[in-house]
Amino acid sequence: MNDWEDRVVDASLQELHGSKPPDLSARVLLALQEQKGGPLPTLREPPPARRRTVRLVEALLAAAAVVAAAWFLGGYMAESPAGSQQTEVATVELEVRVVEGTLECADIRPGRATVRHAAPALATFAAHPGNRLRCEARCLAQVGPFGSFAAEPHTELEVKSMEFSRKQGVLVASTLTLGVITGAVTWHAFTRTDVAVAGDVLRLEAAPGGASGAAMLAENERLRQRVLELERQNEVLQTQASRTGVAAAPPVETPKEPPAEPEAKTPNAMAFTDPKFDAALSGIDWKLVGDVTNEMGPMLVQLAALAGEMKNGELSKEGMALAIKVTELNGKLVAQVPAMLQAGLPGYEANGAYTHPLVTANTLSSTLAAAGQPLTDAQRATMSGLVRTFSIENQSISDASREFDLEYLLAETEMKDRFYREMSTLLTPEQYRAMYPEGSQSNDGVSLFGTGIVTRPYTEVVPAANAADFARIASNKISESIGLDEATATKVRGVIERMTGASPELWQDPADSAETRLKFLKRGRTPAALRRQIEVMREIERSVSLTPEQKKQLRSMKKILVPLPKR
Repeated sequence: MNDWEDRVVDASLQELHGSKPPDLSARVLLALQEQKGGPLPTLREPPPARRRTVRLVEALLAAAAVVAAAWFLGGYMAESPAGSQQTEVATVELEVRVVEGTLECADIRPGRATVRHAAPALATFAAHPGNRLRCEARCLAQVGPFGSFAAEPHTELEVKSMEFSRKQGVLVASTLTLGVITGAVTWHAFTRTDVAVAGDVLRLEAAPGGASGAAMLAENERLRQRVLELERQNEVLQTQASRTGVAAAPPVETPKEPPAEPEAKTPNAMAFTDPKFDAALSGIDWKLVGDVTNEMGPMLVQLAALAGEMKNGELSKEGMALAIKVTELNGKLVAQVPAMLQAGLPGYEANGAYTHPLVTANTLSSTLAAAGQPLTDAQRATMSGLVRTFSIENQSISDASREFDLEYLLAETEMKDRFYREMSTLLTPEQYRAMYPEGSQSNDGVSLFGTGIVTRPYTEVVPAANAADFARIASNKISESIGLDEATATKVRGVIERMTGASPELWQDPADSAETRLKFLKRGRTPAALRRQIEVMREIERSVSLTPEQKKQLRSMKKILVPLPKR
């Protein structure tokens, strides 16, 4: 197993989930971006331009999933898989499967032409430097072993380079670098999800062992069928057990049971509604969402725990199987999420819509029903008022104007943290454990009811021994993002070192194995880094001479650079 496989965890969640995802997962993020007939990030009508355009959470990872890496989710900022090296640049024919829309494959080599492929189609694309992939309308496609992408209308991608490694004497394509010329694209690889816009670069890694996207889908489908089979067997056993219990039970007086929960009568019904969004959200299979969330929660805790058992940076077979299962479960959410975007829910990009109070409350209601701990009528009535109150605040945050884009993210996550806390106080101890399985609140990305889902795609961890070490790395990243000369970059570095050095909360807690190996950051680490980063950015703008364009880029940054103290 190599370093690429080791990062499978980020894809598993990303979070909702990635993707991240939410982290939930790369697959959830895919669903979050797949809104028909319009820009991927459109969350309401009419959308403000700067909030409607999907952007590469500029230097994110997340950007996560996720969406959570120091300021870029950007795959191009990730390191190459262990053992990989750029041995040569050559043309590689990649299998391209067009799932939706029409994709143009442009070949700049002499005697070659541009070929259009309309879905469904299976074609080849020459990964030669300069060749391009174009789509005039929304497009969904898979590209060889590098995963799948969802592109906005008028998106164009250009091949920058291809890297190779030799495995047992065989030359294998390991990394594909693409530049986004126009438009916006969300790329879903097996290990993570990257979001990019014009001017960004995507550095994509091949699936383990060279497995193709089609092969991974086939394996996921096999696992899905197996899960369905086990679920049917479980239903039969539950029915038999229920009948046996009824036959053996003595005829005793029992209190009259309360009315059945709406989920029992109408499994897909919404427990909480809002006239503005009901039309779109009514199409979501809330029972499925609850079943998956209930099953997936404990698995994420197990996955984080396995980090301490990793040897030589490798997940055990048990860990890999668990990560694949998490990915498969996230796949079940993919078909449900587009309706959330179609509803126009306000929020910080896709994961913000997924964690909207209305969606969260309905997800919790169906999750508790799946756990056998449904909400009572009294709980639902109280929670309904809570949802309305926080939905209004959510809309207000979305509508407000701010100097820095990350201020929007901070305001939204702080509001949602309060919502999760207040919502959880309405639950019984048993319901609370179903919402938060033991161990799920220690690290971001492990709980499906937490703001780590929103921040993860934009977070990039920066392992550092101290503030000076962090400032050196962070200033380089900022310089690359907004184009600073050496003298200006040095001043920026000084500001970062001075201000982060005066922030003991960033350095007092050494990173644990879940953070260093699986990128599940300790709870509170990302919010602390986000708050400090906004202060640092204000000071940079105030004290460092920047051009108007550099100031604009600084203000629109989405990356959250999180110091990860070395032990």
